[in-house]
Amino acid sequence: MKPSRSGQTRRPLARIHLIHEQLSAGTFPNCSTLAKRLEVSTKTIQRDLDFMRDEFGMPLEFDPQQNGYAYTARVEAFPPLQIGTEELMALFVARKVLAPLAGTAMGATLQSGFDRLAEQAQGRVTISWRDLDRAFSIHESGMMQADLNMIELLSTALVKQRKLFLRYTNAKNRRTKARTVRPLHLAQVKGGWYLFAWDEKPKDIRIFALPRIKELEVLEESFSEPAHFDLDEYLHGSMGLITSPEAPEQKVVIRFTGYAATLAAERIWHDSQQTEIQPDGNLLLTLQLQHVESIPGWVLSWGGLAEVMEPPALRKEVAKQAKVLASKHRGEPV
Repeated sequence: MKPSRSGQTRRPLARIHLIHEQLSAGTFPNCSTLAKRLEVSTKTIQRDLDFMRDEFGMPLEFDPQQNGYAYTARVEAFPPLQIGTEELMALFVARKVLAPLAGTAMGATLQSGFDRLAEQAQGRVTISWRDLDRAFSIHESGMMQADLNMIELLSTALVKQRKLFLRYTNAKNRRTKARTVRPLHLAQVKGGWYLFAWDEKPKDIRIFALPRIKELEVLEESFSEPAHFDLDEYLHGSMGLITSPEAPEQKVVIRFTGYAATLAAERIWHDSQQTEIQPDGNLLLTLQLQHVESIPGWVLSWGGLAEVMEPPALRKEVAKQAKVLASKHRGEPV
């Protein structure tokens, strides 16, 4: 058998980088010299050069006097990053959302990446991080405290697919139990950090709030590629974190009155929502949900400006919780 040539196994992007280095050095390479050096055909090199010029927009031309290619302008970075104002705004939002990671190794890596992207965007956009920080911000109340070292450990376990041992305190009964889980996803939801993991004892997906993880250890034992897990799909049937993916959908209708009708219409509460402005100015918000446990508290947060119209069981539950709330504020025994 003939020994394989390195050019046949070299990835196209790596090959283009080597061509870029030759052009940057001002050696005026041509198709023949590059083909010989990279051990590929001259047609392959020509396609690479055409790609660099047409797709990357690199300023390269053939110099007949030097019998080779050269850059006609200085190239600051390769491959060039095509980024516009919209993309930079998206990076800004991501940077703000990940602000709790500040001070960690992961946070430093992310910040370095954001800075490099901003530097390469110079000349394509005129907005800097300082401009964005001065003009825009993200503020949320009720933010959950997160242990930054814990986030790093969880991130390591997710990437390396390592099992976790943890001791977790249940919010309802306040009992702390040992659990062995397979991490699936780490997310910041409604101001809090949560781990979505496959719990080996009940053999089901469980959600763990990071502040209630009292002990955490990344185990040496790894696990195979987990089954497909999509957070949006998993939480689709709920307006909160408590969900019942297997439960049937039910229609929830809420009527908003007064200024609440205007405020509620301005936001997207769930991807299934439908809104209807009535002749009297009130708003009917219709949702298709599989789990409604979080709805009573949300409805009561609007005071007397929100009312559950259906289903009857949910309407009854809101009335029950409202009665308890009223009794407490009147100082009556519940």
